Amino acid sequence: MIKGEVTVVGTIAHNAVEKKSNEGNTFLSFPLELTVKGRDNTSAKLTFNVSCDGDKNTASIYTQGRKVEVLGNLNVIKKNGTTYYNIRADGGIELKKSTDAESITGTLEFKGKLGSKPIGTHTDKHGKLFETFSGFSMDKFEENREYTWVRFLNFAPVANSPVKPESLVEIKGDLQFSCYKETLSIECRVSEVKQMELSNKQ
Repeated sequence: MIKGEVTVVGTIAHNAVEKKSNEGNTFLSFPLELTVKGRDNTSAKLTFNVSCDGDKNTASIYTQGRKVEVLGNLNVIKKNGTTYYNIRADGGIELKKSTDAESITGTLEFKGKLGSKPIGTHTDKHGKLFETFSGFSMDKFEENREYTWVRFLNFAPVANSPVKPESLVEIKGDLQFSCYKETLSIECRVSEVKQMELSNKQ
C-alpha cells in the first residue's frame, strides 16, 4: 500500500470529463501534469489522475492548459506495468496563474517489504548518521502481481530498528519525486517506521 496526502500545482492535460462511480455517483476526472527535473539535467512528466466533485455542467472549469492547485488523497497503484497516481480532491480546486511554479508537497504512508540489499549508512556534511534503503509495495490483480518501489532516507535511525533487509514495515514520511535519466522514482524522507502487523487476511 502506498498512499498519502498531497498538494499539487500542475497543468490540466485534457478537458475534464464526467464519470460515474460503481455506486452511481457522478464526478469529474482529468489528468494533471507537472515536470520533475533531475540533478542529471534530465526531466520526466509526472501525471496524476484527478477526480473531484462536479458534473458536465461544471466540467468547463477544468479545461486543457489551465494551471490548478489540487489538495487531496493520493493512492499509488501499479497495473499491467503502468504506475497510476490517483488523487481524490478534498474540497475545492484553486485556479492558478500560468506563471505559477509547478510543485508537489505532501506525506506518504507505505506498507510493504524492504529489499534484500544491506541498509546503506552514510554521514552528512555535519557528521550526522543517516540511512538509505528501498522497499516495495505489491498490487495484485487476478493472478498478476505488480511491485512499486520507494527509496527511503532516514535521518533519525534508532537502535533495535525494524529496518532490516527483507523486513515487513510500515513507514510514514515526507513524499518526494526524483528523476534520473528521464526515469521517475518515488522517495520518502522517513518520520516514522515500525514493523508491519499482519492480519489474518494478509
